[in-house]
Amino acid sequence: MSKIICDVCGTSYPETAEQCPICGCVRPADATGVSGDTAEKEQGYTYVKGGRFSKANVRKRTGAAQAVVRQSDDDDDREKSGKGLVITAAILLIAIIAVIAFIAVRFLMPSSVVNNPNATTAPVAPAEVLCEDLDLDVRRIVFSEINESRMIYASPWPVDTTEEITYESSDEDIVTVNNNGKVTAIAPGEAWITITCGSVSVTCDVECAFEIEETEESTEETTEETTVPVEVELKLNRQDFTMSYYGETWILYSGEIPASSITWTSSNTNICTVKDGVVTAVGNSRNEPVTVTAEYNGQKVSCIVRTNFANSNQGITGNVTPDGG
Repeated sequence: MSKIICDVCGTSYPETAEQCPICGCVRPADATGVSGDTAEKEQGYTYVKGGRFSKANVRKRTGAAQAVVRQSDDDDDREKSGKGLVITAAILLIAIIAVIAFIAVRFLMPSSVVNNPNATTAPVAPAEVLCEDLDLDVRRIVFSEINESRMIYASPWPVDTTEEITYESSDEDIVTVNNNGKVTAIAPGEAWITITCGSVSVTCDVECAFEIEETEESTEETTEETTVPVEVELKLNRQDFTMSYYGETWILYSGEIPASSITWTSSNTNICTVKDGVVTAVGNSRNEPVTVTAEYNGQKVSCIVRTNFANSNQGITGNVTPDGG
């Protein structure tokens, strides 16, 4: 049977009654009956005497509402905490992937790709250019004294060949040659220098046309024999000449007096130097003369030397045969 709950005193009474049997309050026209099981409970709290608006019932209703609010806040906090954990886990996962990718690029990939981001392929080695021909500046050399030397210049074709030029003497007891093509007389005789570039070879004949006297005489006697009489005239093979490129050399003396016994001087060593009769161009004088002087036992002779490098290839040497040719 349904019952009515009095809004004033909170007493439940049968819905058939017109008023509350305790306080006499008339039942409201819109009052709704409730079942007997729920007559004492509504919206999470139990009515007590004093009615719906008593202080005790108000406190109960307020506590129930606050409990609902707290439950809602707890649910929101749990939801926010769950979202925070998901975001943190995602950030950690991205960081781990980035570290693994860096290690793979830095240590596992080829160093050329790491050091050069623009590199797409391995560097290509320069193409080999084979030598097809060799041209020598001289084919025969005649030396007139021991330790005399001169250069051999070999011009390969094509000029950009990647093959190396080598020099070799057929008899190093007679003549030697270094890696740059400098030929030096060692002893009387004939030999040849072989110049090779790849599969191409050419030769230069060398004659050492001098004699070495072997004697067992004392040092004093030897000194007397090597002393040149004063009557021998000191004479140079040129009185005035021009050198055309840097490093060019000229043998200025080929007489009987040993060149090492003669005192040689240059008026300007920044333009040309002289040693044992060999003049070397070391600076450009633009045809302004330099005086090279030779002195021996009171005899003094000189030669005018000019250098003009305007129309020449720097670095090619021009010393030739001992007679100055």
